[in-house]
Amino acid sequence: MSEDLAKAIRIVTLPQVMVFFLILLLGDQIPAWHDGMAIVLLCILPLLSYLYWRITPKLREQGRKSQRKLAIVFSVVGYVIGTVYCITSNGSQTELLMYLCYVICGALIALSSYAFHIKSSGHAAGVVGPVMILSLRVSPWFLFGLLLMIPVGISSVRLGRHTPKELLLGSCYPVVVALLLQLFLRG
Repeated sequence: MSEDLAKAIRIVTLPQVMVFFLILLLGDQIPAWHDGMAIVLLCILPLLSYLYWRITPKLREQGRKSQRKLAIVFSVVGYVIGTVYCITSNGSQTELLMYLCYVICGALIALSSYAFHIKSSGHAAGVVGPVMILSLRVSPWFLFGLLLMIPVGISSVRLGRHTPKELLLGSCYPVVVALLLQLFLRG
């Protein structure tokens, strides 16, 4: 796989792109007026971390490590705000499943990365999470979306972003979290 193709695959499968399609594919399972909030909190806010990193020289000097840390912080903040918004505005059970899946997986990635110094792939979690939510709430046929992890995994390793172990760990979080949440959230 060429480096250009690997970069293109990582861009097309950014967690923010994947969650955008998740929101669209969930359709009427999320109240229409909540779609915009979900896009802001799950897509736009995490993407703003990269802009903030780019325009802050001190962060740029620290390299990719500071970029990753900032992305995790912005993402988890968006996930927490979204979860609170969903709960306080009587969001649907599917919407709550989505937000809780993201907030718990984000917390697990942050915890493993910074407390235990075990890096896990947020990119893998961002691909597998929507697949799991769609397969549990829309159709089991969405499980075929897990095949996306093949090019995502190859591109991530090719670009030196993650090891196979980090990809596997990042992929496991949303599988376990979504299945556990599904047991508790019905409807």
